[in-house]
Amino acid sequence: MAKTTRRKSGAAPRKTTRTVRRASAPRASAQTAAFLEKLQRNILFTNTDAALFRKHRSIFKPERHKAGEMIFDEYSRGRELYLICEGRVRIKKYTKFGVESLLAVLHEGDFFGELSLIDGLPRSARAEAMDDCTVVCLSPAHFSTLLRDSESFAHNLLNNLAVRLRTMDQTFVLELGRNVLASK
Repeated sequence: MAKTTRRKSGAAPRKTTRTVRRASAPRASAQTAAFLEKLQRNILFTNTDAALFRKHRSIFKPERHKAGEMIFDEYSRGRELYLICEGRVRIKKYTKFGVESLLAVLHEGDFFGELSLIDGLPRSARAEAMDDCTVVCLSPAHFSTLLRDSESFAHNLLNNLAVRLRTMDQTFVLELGRNVLASK
């Protein structure tokens, strides 16, 4: 890069050349590689072709959230799917009486936000960072592309939704049983 400077004597400006080094470039690429490696271990990418991940890796932009920060609120508009790369995320709802109900604690390698992405309705719960965390946000277009390009990605999504639905069924039946016992 050329820089113009003035001599003290008021003489004409002279040009000097300075070399700018990007000392952080190797470190940044190492961080990027580590980030992409963590992301590739996400449950939605289980048994997917490595070529798919390489093809679409430019869409994976990290977002950082501090512990306690709300990622999205219940009833808010949103159509993104989040992939957890680091940290934990709490998913919770509030009853009409203002009582907090914890639905899930999600960890590195998990995902959330899929319901609003799929059905287009407002968020069904609040997502909050439990720890400092790093997530990747997938837009509807990127999500559709991954579904179209990878049968494994689609299968992983469906399988995990089935597990979550079965878990919620079991939780509902347990709570129903507790309420019946408490009313006797």
